Amino acid sequence: METSTTYTLNTGRNGLFIFLNAETPDILYASNNTDPQPYNKTSGTVDLGEFRHALSQLTVQVLAGEDMASTVRVKELSVTTPARTATLFLPSGDDGLEVTQSPEDAYEREFVDQVTDFTDGKIEGTLLLFPGTEGVTQINLSLIDTSNQDSFSRSYLIPFFTNVDNPNDPVTLQRAKNTTLRIRVNQTVVQNPNEDVILEGTIRDWVDGGSYGVSIN
Repeated sequence: METSTTYTLNTGRNGLFIFLNAETPDILYASNNTDPQPYNKTSGTVDLGEFRHALSQLTVQVLAGEDMASTVRVKELSVTTPARTATLFLPSGDDGLEVTQSPEDAYEREFVDQVTDFTDGKIEGTLLLFPGTEGVTQINLSLIDTSNQDSFSRSYLIPFFTNVDNPNDPVTLQRAKNTTLRIRVNQTVVQNPNEDVILEGTIRDWVDGGSYGVSIN
């Protein structure tokens, strides 16, 4: 087997085991795996189809609203999900990803773990997740008012966020797309902020860095 800390290719080279952590790379696969063609030494050409992203990208932002007290800070911001492992069966193409949930070994990605000021900007973090796992993936937020040490902590599943572009549709994690979740903190105090923490989400196509060709000699 070919192994790394984040993925393992089986000996038959038709299945890729993926383990999510902070080092997990952007994994792409060739779309023509569903009907693979043997290498032709005469023409020197193999039709791989197009390379596609196997994972979803999630961006979490925390922004200060106009009415938020200047003493409010973020104490914790993290993302957790039990959907940490999956196998990508290459011959199945776009339908080849099978995700496994392991609550006892949940994946947690911390973006903030100490009191952080965000009054003049935003806090932002990005990570890779498996498509379709929005129902078990949650955003954990803790706020503190440094003037009196009052604090507030909540966890929000991704579907809790309002889809800005299509309010009637839920926010989801989709293959090869970036989902951005914005938490806008509008309250002036943190004792009872539920009505003033605004949850918004958008889904956009993945921004590719360019076109790449693969030559096989």
